[in-house]
Amino acid sequence: MSKARGRFIKDILAWTDTAYNAALLLYSLVSLVSSFVIGQSVRLLLNSIQERNFDAFLSCILTSMAALAALVPISYAARFSTLRSAEYVGKRLCIDLFTHITSLPAAYFDTHKAGDLQSRMTFDIQRSTRIFRLDLDYIAKLLLNGIGCIVLMCIIKWEICLLAVACGIIGYMLNIRFLRPVQQSSREISGQAGNMTDTFTGIIRGSSTIRALGLQRWTEAKFNADNGLMKKSGLKLNRIGVLQDGIGTIIASINTFVFLAVSLAFLGRGGLRFGDIMAAFYYSLAVVNLFTDLSRSFSNLQNSYASIIRINEVRELPAEREGADRDAAGTRSRDSALVTFDRVVFSYDGQRTVLNGISFRVQERDILLVKGPSGAGKSTVFKLLLGLYDTGGISICGEDIRAIPPAKLRDMFSYIPQKPVLFRGTIFENIALAKEDATYEDAARAAQKAGIHSFIDSLPEKYDTAIGDDGALLSGGQRQRIAIARAFLKDAPVLLLDEPVSSVDSLNTGVFYAALDELIREKTVLLISHREDGRLLAEKYGDRIKTAELTA
Repeated sequence: MSKARGRFIKDILAWTDTAYNAALLLYSLVSLVSSFVIGQSVRLLLNSIQERNFDAFLSCILTSMAALAALVPISYAARFSTLRSAEYVGKRLCIDLFTHITSLPAAYFDTHKAGDLQSRMTFDIQRSTRIFRLDLDYIAKLLLNGIGCIVLMCIIKWEICLLAVACGIIGYMLNIRFLRPVQQSSREISGQAGNMTDTFTGIIRGSSTIRALGLQRWTEAKFNADNGLMKKSGLKLNRIGVLQDGIGTIIASINTFVFLAVSLAFLGRGGLRFGDIMAAFYYSLAVVNLFTDLSRSFSNLQNSYASIIRINEVRELPAEREGADRDAAGTRSRDSALVTFDRVVFSYDGQRTVLNGISFRVQERDILLVKGPSGAGKSTVFKLLLGLYDTGGISICGEDIRAIPPAKLRDMFSYIPQKPVLFRGTIFENIALAKEDATYEDAARAAQKAGIHSFIDSLPEKYDTAIGDDGALLSGGQRQRIAIARAFLKDAPVLLLDEPVSSVDSLNTGVFYAALDELIREKTVLLISHREDGRLLAEKYGDRIKTAELTA
């Protein structure tokens, strides 16, 4: 058994619980008892007719009806219980995958498509939960019912049972050959679904630009190409399914003809009664299905198996470190600076160097202007400070940042990116992100300091106003002021400003820094900008200004 298949079985056992397993067993037992009741009823009814025992005929009908009526609600309750448990399994699996994705290091997202992750969170999760909603209970029912019917057939005539088992094994051996192609096609469909999702997401995100540049035909061609590949793999999977259906029909027909020929021979010799033959025939269908449908179920399981593999590919990736790096814990220096970069060298891909020996020191309440041409690595400085990537040579108060747990490290910084990131929701929810237990009063105070409270207060819904995707219902300046309000609310000792006025016209640059005045006055500031922001800051904070020059 391969490592992946062993992990697959381990995951199934890990995600199921006692309630699910009990319901699964009960549902399978009800199916077996129903088969027994029906088979024995057919046997007794036909034999009583053949023997003209009409009292036994009537008694058998009443008993069978009562037994089946009692089994129906039990079967319904067991089936409902398995479905309910399957939904909980799907929910736990979804939460587990989401939690792990959000814990992955930033480097993972640099090299992987967002659409592929979306596909794993939706398409693959849905196909994986099929195991618990459909596949497991069907396989359990097939096994218990099929094995039980083999025993019942042997009681009637073991020679006929051997013929049914032989037909079933032939069908199983033919169908099992399709398992690998089904798994391969299923993985292709999952991957292509990720590509198509990524293409669609990009088209929606850039819809305005696509319209402005007249790129509708290009986007349609790109999406149709991805959809065509998915359709090709789907057709391949459907062809396999049609072949398996044909094999099942042929095997069932062979079993019927062989069974009738052998049974009639036994009937002619007086070795069987007519009711025994019909009951055995009913059981033989279950025996053949045990093998042919079991192999089909294994093929269906490959669809879910392929998705489980794709989910595990992400779940097995190492998460971002949660605690301090012990190897870096002993590198504490005597440097008293708040932030120190000491000959820092960094590359994203291990080939092209982004920072090559960068050094600077920032004392408490300093304002550091990080300057340099595009591509010099200015934003990379902030990413390294926030612990998004690991590298040596960076310390906080003399302590290697790798020795500081990421959560504690990031609590030291308020970050206003070049383009503020806002989420679908209300204004209050977006400001309150900076503080876990923030109240409306906290958000209002922060908004007042950021100079946006009067605007918010003029809205009909005030702080409960929805802002759309990425703050689409707000202007660029309003989005930036909400980001400033976040920084006020977080009240971290170090403020990181990544080209915060890039989308603000030159006339409003001074207004923007006026809104930041109180925050800058009290904090240590690192500022990235292509503009002459230093001139504006020097007029008020000249003695605090330092400069770090980066080269491309």
